[in-house]
Amino acid sequence: MYRKILLAIAVVGMMFCFARPTVAAESALPTVGTMTFTKGVYCAGVVWFGSCMDSQETLDNGIAPKFQPFSKYTGGVLGRRVQLGTTQVYVVAPTDTYSQGAVRLYDAKYKLLQTVKPFGVFVTTGFTGGVLSESFNKTAYLAVATKKVGYSVKVYKVGETRLTAVANVAASSATVKGTIIVKFLKLYTNQSALVTMLSGKPKTLKIWKYSTTKKTFLQDTSAATRAKVILKGDSITAK
Repeated sequence: MYRKILLAIAVVGMMFCFARPTVAAESALPTVGTMTFTKGVYCAGVVWFGSCMDSQETLDNGIAPKFQPFSKYTGGVLGRRVQLGTTQVYVVAPTDTYSQGAVRLYDAKYKLLQTVKPFGVFVTTGFTGGVLSESFNKTAYLAVATKKVGYSVKVYKVGETRLTAVANVAASSATVKGTIIVKFLKLYTNQSALVTMLSGKPKTLKIWKYSTTKKTFLQDTSAATRAKVILKGDSITAK
């Protein structure tokens, strides 16, 4: 009888251990890495005297070592490798004149997932911008503007299969255009800020903070926040 009681206790204990509710895994903070392009081409293989070797072959993981996201384009590329949990994507945008004002999202094997044209097909002067891994909401954001004819900045959330529009902020006005400088800076205790400025015009510097209630970026006009920004010419950094 005593043995039966001990056995029953042991069984109940095992059932309790296995029946404990599991805690959902906390989502990982996205990581952002810079991709170096040479004449419009990213080389995932071996660079030898400026050339991407074995361009007709593939690496062991099946990824082509040579990646040219924009056909017949040999200019500069804003390229970022974004790790979203177990999924890796590439965000690319031409930084020089290109016939299509396109920003593109590719998967880990360089398959095109999405093309967006933030400022229309006729804006072909090249992009400025950057990608942020925001710690407070564990989200990756892409911000892009244009050179020479820019006056606004488009912000997108970087997802596993698409770029989702989040904000369209006015860095300048439609009557005062130029190259827009775009920066993400850590200006708050638990959050980064989007900083924009029309090149050569320091008075146009603006700071934007993501609002969790409005789900977009809103301008922060406080003097305390502005005091955290160091501006030297077109160089914008945080204190």
